[in-house]
Amino acid sequence: MARVIVHATVTVDGFIADADGGVDWMFGRPSAPEDDAVVEKVIDRIGAVVGGANKAQTVEDGEIPYGGMLKVPVYLMTHSAHEPIERDGVTYTFVVDDVAQAVEAAKQAAGDEWVNLLGGSISRQCLLLGLVDELHLDVA
Repeated sequence: MARVIVHATVTVDGFIADADGGVDWMFGRPSAPEDDAVVEKVIDRIGAVVGGANKAQTVEDGEIPYGGMLKVPVYLMTHSAHEPIERDGVTYTFVVDDVAQAVEAAKQAAGDEWVNLLGGSISRQCLLLGLVDELHLDVA
């Protein structure tokens, strides 16, 4: 059965994003080979993703989970219905307002792999609903 995880890289003072909501600080910085091995291990175990979306704009703007390294089903929470989008071998399914439904669909799609929650709001909602099995925090 799928495990629901929150995998995030955080700063030593506990932030995921900068003041403007960006995460560019994570890229282009030096990393040790063992750090890359941790990321590879996590990516290899993820079977589906649940995240937030600003309608289809998230996908259209290229906000692709893990920079496109994952080729797994993605379930995006939104407040208005939208048909699924297929892009680069990934299906983005939009789920209106019911994060528990999105997690359940992702668990079915993931099989024995992990369902990764992306975004602070989605993670917080799932924690409050008791849907999270594990927290994976990489401190940078």
